[in-house]
Amino acid sequence: MDLKKKLALLMLLFCGLPLLLFSFITKTMFAANLEDAEKEISFGKSREVQLEISGLIDKNMALLQLLAKTDAVRTFDLENAKPILTETSRLYPDLNPISIDNEKGKQILRSDNSKLVDVADRKHFQQAMQGKQQVISEVLISKSNNHPIVVLATPIYEADGKTVKGVMQGTIDLGRMQEFVTQRTTNDLAVFVVDSEGKLLGHPRISLGDNQLDLKDRPYVAQALAGASGTVETVDERGQPVYVHFIRDARTGWIICTELSVATVEAKSTRLITLLFALMVGILTLAGVAVFFIANKATKPIRSLQKAANAVASGDLSVATSSGDSNDEIGQLAHSFETMVANLRHLIGAVKENATGVTTASGQMVIASEQTTAATNDMAENIQRVSQSAEETATSVDATRNLMEQLSLSLDHVKRKATTAADSVHKTTDHATFGRTRLEQVNRQMQSIQKTVHAASSVVNALGERSQTINGFVEVISGIAEQTNLLALNAAIEAARAGEQGKGFAVVAQEVRKLAEQSGHAAAEIQQLVSQIQRETDQAVASMNEGSTEVETGTQVVVEANRSFEQISTAIAGVLTDIQEVSASVQQVAASGAEVAQHLRSIKTFADASSAGAQNMAAAVEEQVATMEEIIASAQTLSKMAEHLNQMVQQFKTQ
Repeated sequence: MDLKKKLALLMLLFCGLPLLLFSFITKTMFAANLEDAEKEISFGKSREVQLEISGLIDKNMALLQLLAKTDAVRTFDLENAKPILTETSRLYPDLNPISIDNEKGKQILRSDNSKLVDVADRKHFQQAMQGKQQVISEVLISKSNNHPIVVLATPIYEADGKTVKGVMQGTIDLGRMQEFVTQRTTNDLAVFVVDSEGKLLGHPRISLGDNQLDLKDRPYVAQALAGASGTVETVDERGQPVYVHFIRDARTGWIICTELSVATVEAKSTRLITLLFALMVGILTLAGVAVFFIANKATKPIRSLQKAANAVASGDLSVATSSGDSNDEIGQLAHSFETMVANLRHLIGAVKENATGVTTASGQMVIASEQTTAATNDMAENIQRVSQSAEETATSVDATRNLMEQLSLSLDHVKRKATTAADSVHKTTDHATFGRTRLEQVNRQMQSIQKTVHAASSVVNALGERSQTINGFVEVISGIAEQTNLLALNAAIEAARAGEQGKGFAVVAQEVRKLAEQSGHAAAEIQQLVSQIQRETDQAVASMNEGSTEVETGTQVVVEANRSFEQISTAIAGVLTDIQEVSASVQQVAASGAEVAQHLRSIKTFADASSAGAQNMAAAVEEQVATMEEIIASAQTLSKMAEHLNQMVQQFKTQ
C-alpha cells in the first residue's frame, strides 16, 4: 500500500471514527431522549385530558349548582322548572338527562320526559342529601335505558339555605365519554379513562356495551388506585407492548390514562438512526473526496523525491529536483535532497579526478621502477666482472709472490755458486721479465677495477637519486590516498544523512575508503622499501668508495713493483758486465725481493678484500633488484586499484 492510500485511510479513520462515535452517542442519547420525549408527551396528554375532564365536570357541576339555586327548582315549581331543564339539556348535551329528586329519592322532573325512577338507593343521592355540594357517582347502569352512566349531583336547599329538600342531578352517558376519548386519541397515542373503582369509562378501541370492563388487575390501575401516578410498560388488549401513562384525578377519583405504542417509539428512533446513518454516509463520502485530494496533493512532492532518489540510486546524479514554494517539512526534505545530490555530484567528480591522478602516478612509478631495475641489473653485471677481475688479480699476485720466493732461493744459491751466476742471471732476467709482464697485467687489471668501481659508484648514486624520486612519488600517492579516504568519509557521512536512499552510495563510499586505505598501506610499504634501498645504497656507495681507495693503493703498489722489476732488470744487466759485483748486487736484489714479496702480500690482501667487497655489493644489488620488483608489483597493484576505483566511479552520471 502506497503512502497516498495510507494517508487517505488514516485521514478517513480520523474523520470516520469520531463521526461513528458521535453517531453512536447521538443515536443513544437521541433514542433515549426521544423515548423520554414521547413519554413526556404522553404524560402531558394525560394531564391535558385530566384538565379537560376536570373542566367538563366543573362546568357541568357549576351548571347543576346554578340550576339548584333557581326559584323554580328550589320550590319544586315543576311547570316553570321543566322548560329550564329542557333548554339546559339542549344547550349542554353532556348532561342528559337533568332531573330533580325529592328528599325520598324519587325523580319528580326530567329534562328528557322519560320514565321517572327511584334513586334513593344510589350513593350519589345519599351523599347529596347529606349536604355534600359536589357528588360524582361511580359508573352506574341507567335505570331508564340500562346504559352505563355517571351522575353528577348537588343538594337543593330550602329557602333558608340550610335544609336539604332534594337533589339536582345530571347524567353523563358513557357514550359521550367514549366520544370524548376518541376525539383526543391520535394514531400514536390512545386516551382512555378508568373510574375510581377500576372500571373502564371510555376507550377508543373498546366498545363498552351494557357491561363495564373491570381493569383493577392491571398494574397501572392498581398503582393509580393506591394514589400513585407514572408510566408502566405493559401490553394492550391486542397483546402489543405499550407505554401507559396514568394520573388520578383527586376530585373524581378517575384514572386518566394515555397509551403509547412501543413500536411507534422504536419506529421514530429507527427513522432517526436512518437519518443519522444517511447523514454520516454523506459526510464520509464528502470527507473521502476531500481526503483523496488532500492526500494526492500531500504525496505529490514525495513521489517526485522518490523518482529522483531512484535515479540517484541507479547512479544518475544529474537528476534535478524542485522543492517548489513549500516551506513545510516536505519542502525542507526536498531542499536537503537537492543539497545532498549536489554534494555527491561534487564528491564523485573529485574522486574521478583523484583516481585518474593515482592511475597516472602509479604508471609513472612503474616506469621509473623498471628503469631503476634495468640500471641495477647492469650494475650487478659490472660488479660481477669486478669480482672476477679481483679474483684473477689475487691469483696473479699469488703466483708473483711464489716467483719472488723462488728468486730469494736463487739469490741464496748465487752466494754459493758464483760460477753459475751467468746462468742464474739469465734465469733471473727471464723471471724478471715474466714478473714485469705480470705486474703490467696487474696494473691494467687494477686500473680496470678502479674504473669499474667508479662506474658502480655512479650507478649506486644514480640509484639513490632514483630512490629519492620514488620516495617523492610515494609521498604523492600517500597524499592522494589520504585525500581519497577523507572524500570517502565525507561521502559516507552524506550517504548516512540521506537515510534509506543513500545506502547504495554508502556501500560505494565504503569501498572507496577501503581502496584508499589499501593505497595508503601500499604507499607506506613502498616508502619502507625505498628507505631500505636508500640505506643499502648508502652502504653500497660507502663500500664502493672504500674499494676504490683500496684499488688506488693497489695500483700504487703495482707501480712500485714495476719499478722494482725495472731495477732488477738493470741489476741483471750490470751482472752481465761486472761479475765481480755479484755479491753486492745479489744482496741488493735479495732486499728488493723481500720488499716485493711484502708488497705482493699486500696486493693479494687488497685483491681479496676487493673481491669480497664486490661479492657483498653484488648480493646487495640482487636484494635491491628484488626490492625494486616488489615496488613494481605494488605499483601495478595500486594502478589496478585506481582503475577499479575509476570504474566504480564511472557508474555515476554527474552531467
